[in-house]
Amino acid sequence: VINHSGYNHVPFQLSAAGVEEYRDWYNWDGEDYEFYFDWDHLPNFNYESLAVREFLHSVVLEWAAVVDGFRCDVAWGTPHGFWKEARERIKAENPEFLMLDEVIPRDAQYHELEFDLHHDTRLFNDLRRIGSGRLPASHLVDVAQTPAAEGFPRHALQLRFVENHDFERYVEECGRAPLKAAAAAVLTLPGIPMIYYGQERGVDGSWAEMTWSGGDRDLTDYHRRLVETRNEHEVLRRGEFVEVDWDTDSDRVVAYGREDDDDRVVVALNFGNEPATVR
Repeated sequence: VINHSGYNHVPFQLSAAGVEEYRDWYNWDGEDYEFYFDWDHLPNFNYESLAVREFLHSVVLEWAAVVDGFRCDVAWGTPHGFWKEARERIKAENPEFLMLDEVIPRDAQYHELEFDLHHDTRLFNDLRRIGSGRLPASHLVDVAQTPAAEGFPRHALQLRFVENHDFERYVEECGRAPLKAAAAAVLTLPGIPMIYYGQERGVDGSWAEMTWSGGDRDLTDYHRRLVETRNEHEVLRRGEFVEVDWDTDSDRVVAYGREDDDDRVVVALNFGNEPATVR
């Protein structure tokens, strides 16, 4: 997270103490420093300072040499110019390095010469509404195609996910059957699927310890079968998303397709707790 540092970070302490070479490392208004929301322990860096930019570029490049990619938290709080320069420097050394952004609300500008992959928070939120019955399952067809409406180019990759560390577990909010449907959605929709640790074990609590033994064995096997199915059928990884003609008597059911030149797959999902028929 390079939008801010911790309150106890040495440069901030020096800045707060009035040491001249560090004073402009942070945004100050008199004795008050800038921070977002209620994060008063996380002062914002001042990206107008060349010293700050060079320091943070050195941090980025140090880590880029030993990891495969970055998930950039609060990416919206760092200027576009910094991300473009960071990408250029990183990709010059490793073109395969992955840049993943967390931008809320979503903004296609972060794709242009900045990030390769983007958190699809729109799908994440709507999967919760579908799973809890606040939206009909058919809404999934629309939300799956929203990146284009948001301005993302066709080749932009979206990270599709059901759970993350900021929200309670899907199974706690929506139930076990909706979780299985939601997991199937992110493994069969276009984009890159993410399985948050413990999702496949039925772990309670978004920050709970991983259940390595015990846990929900059936749910684990189900996730494994989903991954195996995605790996087996290239059309689920690279095929176009297509709408299909379907009919059902349940608003908890949705169907859609994936197709390429060689194959076509139809996916039917039931977010309800009771069996349903789809034609």
